[in-house]
Order: sequence, then C-alpha cells, then structure tokens
Amino acid sequence: MQNLSTTYAKEIRDRGKIFVPAGRSHTAFIDARDIGAVAAAVFTSAGHDRKASPSPVNSRSPTRPSPAS
Repeated sequence: MQNLSTTYAKEIRDRGKIFVPAGRSHTAFIDARDIGAVAAAVFTSAGHDRKASPSPVNSRSPTRPSPAS
C-alpha cells in the first residue's frame, strides 16, 4: 500500500485506476504495517512455537509449490 502514493499516484490521479502487469489474474495490496502487526502478534503470543501456517496462495499456483504434507 505504501507505493500507492508514489508508484501508482499518476495512474490513480489521471485514470482513477491501477494497472498492474498481472494478466488476467488478481492482485491485492497489503499495508506493511498490517504485516508488521501480524508478525508482532505471532512472535509475542503463545501457541505459535514450531507451527507452520498454511500458504495464503492457492496451492495450484505455478509460482509457489504445494506445501509439503
């Protein structure tokens, strides 16, 4: 999200849209502060030691291998 005011500012201002080189796929913008808040919660709360979290990406994605069973 931080790059919306820099990288995409002109497109947002001129067209009211953001164009990304993602073909027909979908994309999402995540604020770095949200990532930091989640990481802080995971690292400071009980119950996360030696735990793996599921991938947020569809396991059929060609850019990420399926999680090991």
